[in-house]
Amino acid sequence: MKALLRRILGTALLLMACIPLHAQPVSGPFTPKADDRVKKERVAYVPVAEGGTDMVWDFSQLQSAGDAYEVEYASLEDSIIAGTEHHTRYYYRESGDTLLLCGYENNSTHVCYDKPELQLHTPLTYGDRCEGLFHGTAAYGEMFFMRIFGSNVAEVDATGKMILPSGDTLRHVARVHIHREATGIHYPSISTEQQLRTLVDSIPYTTDSIHTHIGNSDRLAVTDTYRWYATGYRYPILEMSAYSRQDGNVIHTKAYYCPPEGQGWLSDREIATEQTAGDMHNDSEVIHNVRAGVSNQTITVSCELTRDTRVTAQVCDLSGIVYRQASGEGHKDTPFSLSVYCGGLHRGQYVLHLKAEGHVFSTTVNL
Repeated sequence: MKALLRRILGTALLLMACIPLHAQPVSGPFTPKADDRVKKERVAYVPVAEGGTDMVWDFSQLQSAGDAYEVEYASLEDSIIAGTEHHTRYYYRESGDTLLLCGYENNSTHVCYDKPELQLHTPLTYGDRCEGLFHGTAAYGEMFFMRIFGSNVAEVDATGKMILPSGDTLRHVARVHIHREATGIHYPSISTEQQLRTLVDSIPYTTDSIHTHIGNSDRLAVTDTYRWYATGYRYPILEMSAYSRQDGNVIHTKAYYCPPEGQGWLSDREIATEQTAGDMHNDSEVIHNVRAGVSNQTITVSCELTRDTRVTAQVCDLSGIVYRQASGEGHKDTPFSLSVYCGGLHRGQYVLHLKAEGHVFSTTVNL
């Protein structure tokens, strides 16, 4: 009984330390699935209103701006899901509770990220906010070669219900706002993608250097994208994007509607699986009763072990890059703790992995 109480207390402490208290999240899963064929339609762009809770979005008068088409998804190697639309193939990868864009290509463009671009962070709870950086190479035809990089912020800025063009109403809807700033460096002397990759690899950009270049750029491309997700449907029901110059002047807009009837209703089991994945998880037979907290730029994690073993704590960004690490020897039935100093890291959300004998405990922490 005491062991059970300790486990319950440990779980509660971890949730208090790492997870902000918000309203009930909108449930997914919201990640592409191989072999899906999803209907999509270009629609007229509508200016996006301020966010909040208990919103009512009336899209009953939403006007079509093009023909309907299908987006096809396929599974590739290394857990990559490819989605093809408008003759362009987009490559996605799921990393824990985060959806990442790894690149895209068509007949004239090839973009490849070595630091993938944040697309979505779940569960979708009002007020949740996640920041990320991306970096990679871009080849346009056979004449224009660039290093590209930037930052984006994904925030659940509104929840409520939406009235569809059909007149039906969807409840339990969350709107995700992604603010993206991108820039790049053109290399006129480069004439092949291989030369571009060699050059970029020889001069790596760290997190600090990406931030510095963004801050000093005089030609940022800014994108504000809003996506409406609803419980029971895998793909956003509606997407609105506005493309701006650095001065804030909008130069282009686009919008897409993905009707619920063209997606298929997710089963209760699929939704429940996503809810479980959105919480902290521990698949370890070795690590139990984990507690974690942040103080003075230091993450302190403690646990109980079922046998003597070496334990490693890693602090990673949402794309899996390890920034800090600490290890120690732990003993059965003896309280064990590790401290990981994170001074110098940018404020934001990180993933904490606690590893022992091939088993992993993971959760998110805010620095």
